Amino acid sequence: SHHGRAPGAIAQLINTTLRQLVAGMDASDVVGVWNRIYQRQLVSHGMGQATCLAMSGLDQALWDLRGKAVGWPVYKLLGGKSRAVPAYAGGISLGFQPPAELVQEAQALVAQGYRALKLRFGDTVARDIERLIAVRQALGSGVTIMVDANTGYTVSDVRAVMPAMQDAGVLWLEEPFPPHDRRSYRNASELGRSLGVSDKSVRHYVDVLEQAFMVRQLQPWHENVAKRQVKAPKIYVRDSGLLHAMLGLETRQALHRHPKVGASFEGFALETVLRSLSVRSGEAFFWATHGGAELDLLVVRKGKRLGFEFKRSDHPTTTKSMHTALEDLRLERLTVVVPGRASYPLTERIDVRGLANVVDGSAGEKS
Repeated sequence: SHHGRAPGAIAQLINTTLRQLVAGMDASDVVGVWNRIYQRQLVSHGMGQATCLAMSGLDQALWDLRGKAVGWPVYKLLGGKSRAVPAYAGGISLGFQPPAELVQEAQALVAQGYRALKLRFGDTVARDIERLIAVRQALGSGVTIMVDANTGYTVSDVRAVMPAMQDAGVLWLEEPFPPHDRRSYRNASELGRSLGVSDKSVRHYVDVLEQAFMVRQLQPWHENVAKRQVKAPKIYVRDSGLLHAMLGLETRQALHRHPKVGASFEGFALETVLRSLSVRSGEAFFWATHGGAELDLLVVRKGKRLGFEFKRSDHPTTTKSMHTALEDLRLERLTVVVPGRASYPLTERIDVRGLANVVDGSAGEKS
């Protein structure tokens, strides 16, 4: 179902699932139809490529119908004319062919007048790099090259491919991860963007900062389940005061208004739990899947598995992700750590515990 490889499956999805969702709705309410599919299908059932393509096809058709109803081209419905922009060629056609064939296709497009091409990545990193080098050498420096990984990469893949992309003068890397995998996007880009250095340098600096106890690299846990799991470490600034200074936050009010307030609490709570339970190196992990399930902290020791979620909320509720972690990771218990002193059960195996009560050393233990 990936990018048009299975048009029959996409058509079946439109004619069954999506049809049942939107039948009877006002066809002119294009945004309303889109939102209904998004909420009822993508949010609850996952961001599969077949669903995205089926949804896009229906969305385009409805915009076209709306334009025909009023006698306007779609561009006018969307805000009117725009100034000309440079066009680039590419997409599926510039994909996983052998390098020599890919070079021939790229040269033919340049002969048509294109001065920018977008190559399809997401194969193995080695083969992606081989194709990129072949195209760059054949076209020279006068043609702009972009690449699109079509959500096929991990953070480790990005780290491996970026030096070759930099050497080849690639303009951008598009969609390396699924759109909902915010953790991977953050880990892949945030430190490099803030420091303005290469990925290789970032990895070196992170290692140095970890040795200086300034950051923590929480390693991913890999469970034997039939799910694609996140492989890249999660990075925390261990000293919340240092984080606030880096963000330029001088007052509590400024912190509470800042978009990183949740990350600040998560990092502080993580360090508090690790200290309170005397968790040693090799006992602490996080767990996440590309389908959206995740666990902020997994402590594994003495044959037991304790899970922790950190929520900056006065009234946390259970989530599908929590139940998935409980079952897939076979957790003894899952503790939701929140600000304050509140402590109470959510379910038989999920407890809420205020951060102020974590310091008693019993976090995650059944009382």
